[in-house]
Amino acid sequence: MKILQIFPRFPWPLKDGGSVAFYNSLNGFRQKGCELTVAVLNTSKHRINFEELPEQVKNLAEFHLIDIDNTITPLGAFKNLFEQQSYIISRFYNKDFEQLLVNLVQKKKFDAIIFEGLQITAYINVIRHLTTAKCIYRAHNIEQNIWLSQALIEKNSLRKIYLTIQAGRLSKFEINCVKKFDAILPITFADQENFKKFGVKTPMHVMPVGIELNKFEKYKPANQGAVFHIGSMDWMPNQEAVLWFLREVWPEVYKRTPLARFMVAGRNMPAAFFSINQPGVTIAGEVDNGYEFMQQQGVMVVPLFAGSGMRVKVIEGMAMGKCIVATSMGMEGVPAKAGIHYLPADNASAFADTLTDLLEHPEKGEQIGIEARKFVFEHYNNSKIIEQVLTFIKQLKLPSKS
Repeated sequence: MKILQIFPRFPWPLKDGGSVAFYNSLNGFRQKGCELTVAVLNTSKHRINFEELPEQVKNLAEFHLIDIDNTITPLGAFKNLFEQQSYIISRFYNKDFEQLLVNLVQKKKFDAIIFEGLQITAYINVIRHLTTAKCIYRAHNIEQNIWLSQALIEKNSLRKIYLTIQAGRLSKFEINCVKKFDAILPITFADQENFKKFGVKTPMHVMPVGIELNKFEKYKPANQGAVFHIGSMDWMPNQEAVLWFLREVWPEVYKRTPLARFMVAGRNMPAAFFSINQPGVTIAGEVDNGYEFMQQQGVMVVPLFAGSGMRVKVIEGMAMGKCIVATSMGMEGVPAKAGIHYLPADNASAFADTLTDLLEHPEKGEQIGIEARKFVFEHYNNSKIIEQVLTFIKQLKLPSKS
């Protein structure tokens, strides 16, 4: 199958859930023998030098990169208030990239074009009429839900208003845009149900983030060590989650178990976090190898209260046999069973009680970790997920054109 994949950023290095999701789909299609062409916005935030990439990455596909400066600026955010389109979408528009896509679809005959993420879906308007390929939107999140949930918990009045405006614009754009595609690949069943509630009747097939099982087989379940959080720290919901945990949960845990330690890791850690000075807390920042870091720690906490889609780090942590204590939002999109595959906690007292119990009785966490690992190995095998997606695409019937 000849596939054109369009990415809002380059799927390397594998330092966060987004890059893992992008890379595993790309690598999965390649392993199934697909002929891949990839168009990428080489963003200012995730800028890469293609020539410096590992050969194994460069050889995955025929890559086409266009540099774009999509930095969020106060002036840009302010100007957007007087525009119709969401700032989240407009920052990813680039005329050179638009022309690149036009040239690619005119030059090559693709079987499918996969738009990876809402940020680049606006380009469907330019190439839709130029190709007979099946145009497919892979929805990594319900983006409007992320911004709306963030607005609901925002305490700063001006930021709350701005986030609410952006959520409203995203809602209108997202609902109208997805209907232009031949199919949607939601990342979770919950997101699929949300699309249906929006009145979307486009064919859908759930495509969760798969993992390469062989990468995790060497790690043995272990839940001795520090409590930890790992995730992209330039994502506002993660920042809010860690700050809430440090403020509302950790003081009580540390009071009960003075030997307890809490490690916070993630790329693009805000400078202010490094000035945090709390007993038992270490801000590690970006680590060289996230998997090795996770293996050395104990219980993983996911105190999210805003977001959408699924957390890749949750799946990876479960695959490593970690006991995860998480909010309902933190586990959203993952059909694991509370009390068997993870431990639920939706408020400060529940977090403190659960963590104290696990620190005093680590064998409980180890059993949860063992079951979590079994669950992920059964449901998130990337090879099987890609096979099912390719079957869906092949069987997809395009509406007849009158």
